[in-house]
Amino acid sequence: MALWGNKDAGIGTMGLASAVSVNYATKTVTGAGTTFGRVGAAGTGDVIIFGDRTGTASTYFGLATIVSIASTTSITIGSTAALSGDPISNISVWKIKQSPTYGEVDPALSYDPILASSVSDTVYANINAPSAVASLANDIGCGVSVFPVLKSDLNAHGVIEGDKVKDPGSTSTFRINKVGSASVSALAAVAADDTVLRFAKPPGIAVGDFVAGQPSPIASLGSTTSTVSVASGSTANAIHVANLAQHNLIAGDTVTTTKKPAVAIGTVTTDGSNLIYLVGNGNLSGGTLTVGLALTFSSDTIVTLGAGATTTYSANDEILVTGDYISVGGTATGLIGIGSNYAISRATGGYDSYVYGVANVGKDEAAGTQYAVDSTGWVGVTTYTDCSGNLRVKKEVLVAMSGITTGDAPAFPAYPNVGNQA
Repeated sequence: MALWGNKDAGIGTMGLASAVSVNYATKTVTGAGTTFGRVGAAGTGDVIIFGDRTGTASTYFGLATIVSIASTTSITIGSTAALSGDPISNISVWKIKQSPTYGEVDPALSYDPILASSVSDTVYANINAPSAVASLANDIGCGVSVFPVLKSDLNAHGVIEGDKVKDPGSTSTFRINKVGSASVSALAAVAADDTVLRFAKPPGIAVGDFVAGQPSPIASLGSTTSTVSVASGSTANAIHVANLAQHNLIAGDTVTTTKKPAVAIGTVTTDGSNLIYLVGNGNLSGGTLTVGLALTFSSDTIVTLGAGATTTYSANDEILVTGDYISVGGTATGLIGIGSNYAISRATGGYDSYVYGVANVGKDEAAGTQYAVDSTGWVGVTTYTDCSGNLRVKKEVLVAMSGITTGDAPAFPAYPNVGNQA
């Protein structure tokens, strides 16, 4: 009986109208339509895999080493230690590989996450909201997908991206996408040296907060100022605005002068005329607008920087505002009040160990990732999520060799954590 070979699945008649059953008491595997013992088929020392390892608990049952063959339809396995204990009866998905025979009885090399330790979320911190947030439909995600949390609390508990937070207003749990910053969307394009950004303000935003990539902090919220550049009559419904483009005004903003209270803006020109038109027949009939007259533009979505922008945006680009926030992958369903509790959880566990047959293709695909291996051959790979939410991958080359023939599912690198490769 060889201790190992060079074939990683694909031996025998697996999935070709064949099926196998296991008697746990006698360690006998009975096949239907199988060709155990024939040339090119399963032999003593080979490892038989029962079910689909990339599936669920109901479709994967474990693996065992073949120690003897009675006929083409009957074999004996050496141990049931790496089997799930669930009935294995007439299953049509099974595989054979020639990995080292000791792998299936070594828990460090045959520990499956489905059968053993699944990833679970554990609450490790409870943090209270410092301010109230109304779930407003026109907030474009702000106030419903950005939660106010003090940086000091985030730092004290070591909250990281990828953790989860329970929605205080429901039973939903959201992934934390940003820690210490609010992810918002630009409502208007911003060019270099513009001082006005447009976005729905996250809860708790304050003068002095920084926008990522910009050289100076926020100087004011809710308004921006300019002056009249060309005089107009008292009944005019249009205003010439100095440096109009830099203010990034949009329809619906209001303009106020010493001549008349706030009037809504209907149209903002982009043809270089520096004109804004007021809604309908609205006008500043309080008097003639003289050159240099102060104008104040107001909107809840105006955010003014202390210096011109160095990072530019197109409409709908992401803008990150640093401050006392977490940005989450969902929307709150109700009011978050002062003192509302955030239950913060983190995924841990998910242990998985398996002996992979690694051919040149798999070695090349894994290069530069956490799954990178030193050699082709039979490689024991253990993956798990640590207490900080980090994917850990441990590899041990059990047999360095060339000529591995693969065909297994999973191939290397693969299930369960290949999507988290660095």
